[in-house]
Amino acid sequence: DLIPTLFSTQTEAKGGVVIFSNNKHTLLEESTRESEPTGHYILSVFELKNKQKIIVAGVYGSSENRDYHSAEIFRSLQADINELKQSYDVSGIFVAGDFNAIRATSDSSSNYIRKPIASQTLNDLIEDLSLYDLGLTHDNSSHTWTRPNDSSQSSRIDYIFSSIHPHDTSFYSLTTPFDHKLLIATIGKQSFDSVITMKDFIINSEEFQTIVE
Repeated sequence: DLIPTLFSTQTEAKGGVVIFSNNKHTLLEESTRESEPTGHYILSVFELKNKQKIIVAGVYGSSENRDYHSAEIFRSLQADINELKQSYDVSGIFVAGDFNAIRATSDSSSNYIRKPIASQTLNDLIEDLSLYDLGLTHDNSSHTWTRPNDSSQSSRIDYIFSSIHPHDTSFYSLTTPFDHKLLIATIGKQSFDSVITMKDFIINSEEFQTIVE
């Protein structure tokens, strides 16, 4: 079963990341790194059941129209991942979340890159770390966000990046009742439980939290 293992939050509703993991994998707590300001990313090294080590990072990019600030978050994330790569003998890297930045003009219904420095910095991160954009490599690069009450405005700002070759992964995107699609990636021939995943997604959504409060 998946349990919440790492989280990074802000006092304002402008950031927040949670990483769930299976308790059969071991979190190396001393490897945990967090964004500054908090709430934009958190990452750590996990030792898997087979003793291999991987880096897992959860991201929530800045939702504000501050290009340089958004780019700095990605630069800091890149530096933290590179540090962990040098300190631990990792066999894989996984970076996922809502980056609030597009990679190319085709990722926006407006065909316009609103934060060009952030977009270039994100692309530099992917190249430097030799990551695959699983949406692209699995021919599923549809937009992941749609403006509520206006389906003509959409963009691809949610991603799963992995250092594992796409031939060894699967990728799915599911439409949800909310403004973002749910992205799921699996390694090897593992399947996923869409019912459990959707339950976790709803519980952690802003809409659900508002109702609970």
